[in-house]
Amino acid sequence: MLKNLWQDEDGNFGTQKLEKWEKATQCYLKSLYISPKQPDTLYNLGTTYIQLGKYEKAERNFRSALDLRFGDLGCLSSLAYTLLKQNKLDEAHLAYKNLNNTHNEDPSILHGLYL
Repeated sequence: MLKNLWQDEDGNFGTQKLEKWEKATQCYLKSLYISPKQPDTLYNLGTTYIQLGKYEKAERNFRSALDLRFGDLGCLSSLAYTLLKQNKLDEAHLAYKNLNNTHNEDPSILHGLYL
């Protein structure tokens, strides 16, 4: 049986996983303090914010990463996902539609388009 991402080894919903994501967040923030224009670091920070349920912060990081690396598939799809999670449905639909226009070879994009 698969365990939930937030469950510990005993099946309890502990804080151990949460603490790891928080530590990762702090590492990425320190890295950005030293070198702020790193799209990979911005993307990774955005993904940690997704794991923490901080979708507005994730959105800001994906947008910043896209400013530095326009059209990046990972950033675009993650941005669309965070918009969807924030119930920004019109923006999410537009983001998925733009993804489909630029990266139409990926079938997972079509799934997002019809949500």
